[in-house]
Amino acid sequence: MGKGGGCFPSKNRAPSFVESDPDPAPIPAINDNRSIPIEQIKPPVEIRKLRIFIVFYSMYGHVESLARNIKKGVEEIEGVESVLFRVPETLSAETLTAMRVPVKGDDIPEISAEELVETDGLLFGFPMRYWWIVERSEARRSSGRIFC
Repeated sequence: MGKGGGCFPSKNRAPSFVESDPDPAPIPAINDNRSIPIEQIKPPVEIRKLRIFIVFYSMYGHVESLARNIKKGVEEIEGVESVLFRVPETLSAETLTAMRVPVKGDDIPEISAEELVETDGLLFGFPMRYWWIVERSEARRSSGRIFC
């Protein structure tokens, strides 16, 4: 410390710097007929946005509302886009009607296992009951057939 090589200059040594040459010699151009015509130069690679899939299961719409709000937040990040997906329903139409489950719109598609490879990141949303994932989601996860 205090020897003049750190952040603060030493009182005993003059500051060291390199003076630039005010008139550097020009570098000669080499024409060896190996230059590429401008028509053959490929345009720069387009940088694509990161794709985040938000995959959720929502029976009555609560988790769907959360997923839509998460989508808004993710899309505020520059260079990131998000896509909502539903997990396929396992209950029959009769059971859903008896439980008074609202009909789901067609604006959010169901996801398949094959589509998972098209994303850069995943966010999952599943309802919880007493800190456990809903039985239908847990049964799929345990069987290894999450989206089948």
